[in-house]
Amino acid sequence: MHYMGSWHLLAWCTHRQEIRDFALARIRTITPAFETIRLPADLPPIKEYTRRHFGIMQGNETLAVAPHFSPKVSPWLAEQIWRPQQKATKDPDGSLLLSFPAADFRKLVKIILSHGAEVQVIEPQELRNLVRQEIERMTKIYSHYDIA
Repeated sequence: MHYMGSWHLLAWCTHRQEIRDFALARIRTITPAFETIRLPADLPPIKEYTRRHFGIMQGNETLAVAPHFSPKVSPWLAEQIWRPQQKATKDPDGSLLLSFPAADFRKLVKIILSHGAEVQVIEPQELRNLVRQEIERMTKIYSHYDIA
């Protein structure tokens, strides 16, 4: 699976006796198994594993999230699925408003920041505050450098 710029091997781990995510960039050696590996009969579908472990983090309680993207980046973002329940609304100016439920904002803050000034969090206020706080921390770090 290709996720966030990295390749992952989702496979049964005989050591841990569960499906595991092996980042291909971290694999140093591979040893073939000569015995037959039996998977458990109640193994959940791989699609269920990826829903739980990849993408916008999940939990029990969710809030509606609405990032608004500029026309510059909206064509690319319109092709992405951040959450299965997402809705996308394209504005006449070419900008894009996504809306979807999310329970944990840690990864979402990083994704939003990766789009810089091309995205604005419309809701919820909590997510908007987290993004602003991170920008303020970044400003403190970089304010010590001269602008050429």
